[in-house]
Amino acid sequence: MLKEHHDMVRRILRELHENKLYFKPEKCIFEALKVEFLGLIVGNGHVKMDPNKVKAVTNWLTPKCKRDIQQFLGFLNFYQQFIRDFGKIAKPLMKLTGKNDWEWTDDQQQAFEDLKSKITSTPVLVIPNDRD
Repeated sequence: MLKEHHDMVRRILRELHENKLYFKPEKCIFEALKVEFLGLIVGNGHVKMDPNKVKAVTNWLTPKCKRDIQQFLGFLNFYQQFIRDFGKIAKPLMKLTGKNDWEWTDDQQQAFEDLKSKITSTPVLVIPNDRD
């Protein structure tokens, strides 16, 4: 497996060089079992949310205005791949981002709590293996 990794890295480095694309070696991580990338932890064939991001959702205060709900939905939008039926669950919250008057109801509270619960319940994605 390590030899395969080395071969792949060499091939990528050769392609970069041939296409005059450069990088800073001190910013690279090689032979790591997992890496943090864009708020995700990638490794061992899985992708999961950074625990710090999960904690941020856990501590998110109930929205009080349109801007608050836009920030919450914007944050979760990046992670919607981890939430089954994200659009369906978030629909009551999305209604508050339009031109309608702000009215926080039990439906919005339930959607808010459901999204927080789903994003914090050990979300993990499996990377497809094209060799199978």
